Amino acid sequence: MRVTKKNMIESQLKPEGISCPETINCISKVDREDFVPKEFVDSSYAEYDIPLGNNYSMLRPIITAKILQLLKITKGDEILEIGTGSGYLTCCLSIMGKEVDTVDIDENIQKKAKQSNNSYNTYNINYICPKYWDISKSLSIRPDAVDRTNIVPAKLPKGSNGRTDKSILERSAIYW
Repeated sequence: MRVTKKNMIESQLKPEGISCPETINCISKVDREDFVPKEFVDSSYAEYDIPLGNNYSMLRPIITAKILQLLKITKGDEILEIGTGSGYLTCCLSIMGKEVDTVDIDENIQKKAKQSNNSYNTYNINYICPKYWDISKSLSIRPDAVDRTNIVPAKLPKGSNGRTDKSILERSAIYW
């Protein structure tokens, strides 16, 4: 039996406490079947992780919805996503926020995600695939803009000590 998007929202998400109108609206706009391998299209809305290859899997619908609801994303938020995966969550983040920087070490999976996202006219996604996993270099973080105990992008506001600290990070940006 094929589970539809409407069924997923009504029978999986709402009973589990997903009530944020922005989250439900976003999930209603994005078709999960656009982000899964062809052999799993009929299972797009089922409540299990869908394999994507290379030990990757697409998050279950309830996990994606809980992430979106708990983050309380606003249109002004700039978001850093570590692990692009299928691109489904990336697409949702881009619809709900201002801009998404998505980082993944698997160039092939990121290309597939980008193709899927192109059909949603999401021009606010920056795909970052570092050749070597050094996130500070892949995000062009200036050494003088980093608190030595944290890796924090330079564009975040500075505290009274002239550095970005955890409290500012928590107030200024959303990281998943």
